[in-house]
Amino acid sequence: MKAIFLTIGVVIWLGSCVPDEPSTGFDGPSEYTILFDKTALAGQSISLIHASTTVEDVNFISSRSITKVYAEPIEMQHNNKLNTQSFINWAWDGGTGVDGSHNTTSVAGPGGGGSGDILLAYENGDEYNMFIPAYQPVTLSKYGEIGEEITGSFSFTGNIQGTESGKAFYIQNCKATISFRLKRGKDQ
Repeated sequence: MKAIFLTIGVVIWLGSCVPDEPSTGFDGPSEYTILFDKTALAGQSISLIHASTTVEDVNFISSRSITKVYAEPIEMQHNNKLNTQSFINWAWDGGTGVDGSHNTTSVAGPGGGGSGDILLAYENGDEYNMFIPAYQPVTLSKYGEIGEEITGSFSFTGNIQGTESGKAFYIQNCKATISFRLKRGKDQ
């Protein structure tokens, strides 16, 4: 008899357990991976995060139907070799929630020049600055709602300049590939 009541109690207890709802949010911080094919950084996978978790670095601008990314300061994911002036910013066209192909675009609007910049300023004085041109293909594998993640990647070729080991450099036709996992902020 005792075993029957114990069995019934266990069945009732197990039946009352409700599984937790899966989290749809992405707690961040936003992550960026950059590969260059030239400079002393050639072939290295540079993993970066947005150093501030209180600032939203990704916003959809509804009046222009673009998504804008601006992250400053950024830092190396597993150490802190970059100084606080380091940043990455760009924008792409298209509506919210639309996975697939898009293009980088200017935040300033048509004729506004490029899409953005990358500045990696290391504490040892090395600095890499690259302009991100507009009209480059961006592939989004996921475009979540506000508070969720946006993932994707794009590549472009351009000029990179800066300082390596105390010597200024300017290199043409450097290919950069950026992959990202971003936390979507509020619409603007």
